[in-house]
Amino acid sequence: MCAGTPANTQQLTYFAGNACWQGMGAAALQLPKWRLALAKVKEGAADAKLLVIGDSITNGWGTTNQLTAVYPASYPARLATILNGKFATAPGLAAVPSTTTGTRTDARWTVGSGWASYANYGFGAQSMEGTAGSGNLVFTPGGGVSYDSFTVYYTTYPSGVGTLTITATGGTPSVVSTIGSSGIGSVTVAAASAGTTNAVTITDAVNPAFVVAVEPFLSTTSRVRVGSAGVAGSTTTTWTADATAFGAVSAIKLYAPSLTVIMLGVNDATASAAPGTVTANLTTLAKAAQVSGDVIFAMWPPPSGSPTAAYTALYYPAIANLATSLAAPFVDVYGRWGSTWQTAFQYDSVHPNDYGHWDIAEAISALLLAVAP
Repeated sequence: MCAGTPANTQQLTYFAGNACWQGMGAAALQLPKWRLALAKVKEGAADAKLLVIGDSITNGWGTTNQLTAVYPASYPARLATILNGKFATAPGLAAVPSTTTGTRTDARWTVGSGWASYANYGFGAQSMEGTAGSGNLVFTPGGGVSYDSFTVYYTTYPSGVGTLTITATGGTPSVVSTIGSSGIGSVTVAAASAGTTNAVTITDAVNPAFVVAVEPFLSTTSRVRVGSAGVAGSTTTTWTADATAFGAVSAIKLYAPSLTVIMLGVNDATASAAPGTVTANLTTLAKAAQVSGDVIFAMWPPPSGSPTAAYTALYYPAIANLATSLAAPFVDVYGRWGSTWQTAFQYDSVHPNDYGHWDIAEAISALLLAVAP
């Protein structure tokens, strides 16, 4: 047993202080749905979907190119790079950006006239609203990765909503009415052929319509798809406050991830939210994700400043205990960095820099590779 760590061998937790894993003897009991999904990838039978839920840390703020392209150096992107050394892996689902112009935008998205952020629906209560006669909303995954298909997630409502025309590069347009039972819907379109420059183009007509995410994939190859749902400024409450069919819980259940990594709560700390509120909200998210897959809780890096640092310290044991109660592994980045703000790894008082994003990805990948080597 690792010195100074809990004796709960059912809980797989990384303790950086003594560089060991607690519960390795119980590893066979950990992440069974994720391990099955990986086995299917290796067999060429299906893709595995890894979803990363979070705020601006997950979004990629603090990286060198954050002013023009937050995603490429974010820890979800780095996680995809690391895992690709072991499994066929590629970036997957991308929640729509919370910023459409100016600084800290996601350069994979091109937002045409008539489209605007709408902070109510979807992952982290973030969607993109189109209006009648709008220009193109275009998602180009890029990154030198080949894709031939795109699944677009959108909201549905019984009346007063619009029709989306969705087209992948060189493919046949798909005309989708967003009228239906209140909730989240999806449609998949194919490009004419696989390619590294393929994109999906979305236009709106007649009435408003709301897009919440796009996922690119390659239909001919089984991969691990690493999706990023990092919504800047989001809290555990914004992720769960909308209990309607348009909210994050519905989006998560429809997406059906094989594994969900949840690093969420630093903005709650800044707002001095009670630990009980945070853990209740995280429980709601975790249980939605556990319908289809497994869950990992990750504690964010230690911030500085008041009240963020003080409340993070309060959340730290509460989230660790929550992970245990839900039989979910806990990746302790907070403890890994020594529980105090780290100049070498951090861009500002909250956000990691490039090195910090790599280190977070290394911590999470170490767990994943230990469970399913």
